[in-house]
Amino acid sequence: MNAGPRSTGSGIALALFAVAALAVGAGAQQQIDLHKWHLSADPGLAAPGDSPELQAARERAVLHALEVEAKYADLQLAYEEKRLAQRAATFAWQQRSTELIFCLVVLIVLSGLGLSFWHVYRKESAPTRLTIGGKGVEVSSRLVGVLVFVLSLVFFYLYVKTVYPIAEVAPAAPTAAATSTHPGPS
Repeated sequence: MNAGPRSTGSGIALALFAVAALAVGAGAQQQIDLHKWHLSADPGLAAPGDSPELQAARERAVLHALEVEAKYADLQLAYEEKRLAQRAATFAWQQRSTELIFCLVVLIVLSGLGLSFWHVYRKESAPTRLTIGGKGVEVSSRLVGVLVFVLSLVFFYLYVKTVYPIAEVAPAAPTAAATSTHPGPS
């Protein structure tokens, strides 16, 4: 009983996909003995009543399908390599910028602390003075040093609580579209 060209074609596609997945999954570039593969993978491919031309056409179709699957796998691998390289470059840039921002924050906090201590402990003990004029507002008091000190500590506290913490983000689960493979010819 002959299953017909439609079911044989889907059987060929299924067999091709299985062999391509095994060949690509193993990662080895190896030659496949087509005749042995035909007989072991799908006995319907080597039907006794088929003409040599039909068998040769089937072999060409199988080879073409294997080539297409191999090209698709190579393209997919190249895409994944580029995606991972981009991700690594992004993490490297984030590391450098985080270190730069940390140094800047430490510099700002130390400057604020130094300014506040200088203002509070300077030799001349100026009385509290508030001057409002055409040139702007001028406040002179030890209270300004204390205010700068408090603002420096608040700035550092906010940086440590909101910016500095590092939380590892779990990788996203692969979606159905990412895990599906190229179905190949049918």
